[in-house]
Amino acid sequence: MVAFVLCSQKLHVIAVIELDDSNHAGRERQHKERDAMLKLAAYATLRYAPLPTQPALRATIGQLLTQQTVALPV
Repeated sequence: MVAFVLCSQKLHVIAVIELDDSNHAGRERQHKERDAMLKLAAYATLRYAPLPTQPALRATIGQLLTQQTVALPV
């Protein structure tokens, strides 16, 4: 299940953010398959277990946005 979707100001999907809690245990194969499908659609998957701190999440998203800026559709 997708926890959050990160979009550009023009609502282009940049990344899917997954927060994996204990309910996700044993579903690694399903996660890999879903992540591969999302990658084919040019979406990054940020998967966290345990939950990240706010500064860590901001840093990761900042790096992703910097990488994606050139590749985003107009």
